[in-house]
Amino acid sequence: MLHKLEKEKKIQGMRFGRRGPVITHLLYADDTILFFKADLDNCNAVRHLLDEYAYMAGQVMNKEKSYVILSPNTARQFKRFMATALSAQTANKLGKYLGVQIDEKLNGVEAFKQMTDKIEAKLSGWKAKLLSQFASDQVSLGSRFWWPLRDDVSQPDQQMVRSCINVNSATWKEDTLTQFFYADTIRNIIRSPISLCGKPDSMIWEFSASGEYNVSEGFQLLSMNNRQNSSADFFP
Repeated sequence: MLHKLEKEKKIQGMRFGRRGPVITHLLYADDTILFFKADLDNCNAVRHLLDEYAYMAGQVMNKEKSYVILSPNTARQFKRFMATALSAQTANKLGKYLGVQIDEKLNGVEAFKQMTDKIEAKLSGWKAKLLSQFASDQVSLGSRFWWPLRDDVSQPDQQMVRSCINVNSATWKEDTLTQFFYADTIRNIIRSPISLCGKPDSMIWEFSASGEYNVSEGFQLLSMNNRQNSSADFFP
């Protein structure tokens, strides 16, 4: 329904960045964020959309949990009009999602530190209450298990990846792989190339000269693929 309004030019979304995409909505879990121009036409289109969705799906927007956020230069009277027309409240921020402020200007470390601090505080409380109980459970369970006191007791062999590789020919030892893996897993392992120079493996992003991934190059690659797919639709 939102895509239909967007194609019919009845709703205008927001552009993120000069070359960024125009976004009209974001959906996650049971929450929705709508982005549209603050004018009468867009407001009426969104109001009609919400009414039509409620009629078709039987789900009504929660007025107590719905907010309208407008740019600071919007007139106060128009803000009240928009909130009333959309049956929502006005707010200055989007609020929190999963314990993190959605529209706060923080870097990733600062934003998630608030969450980790809260988790650590809760865990410390749980540890104080339950540590003694866990310790007693571990002792009682451990007493029922036979713990070897000698190093020469038979134990499972620890196998390393290098034991499955022919170093001289840089190939996999299929006879060794069959001792530890199923056939489909072995096929996937054999497809994995082995370094000819013997250096440790490292993860690289093959679409950049540096081998390091960044968001802008990932976005450009996706945009290029989308354009190619769109062109292919016209020329079957």
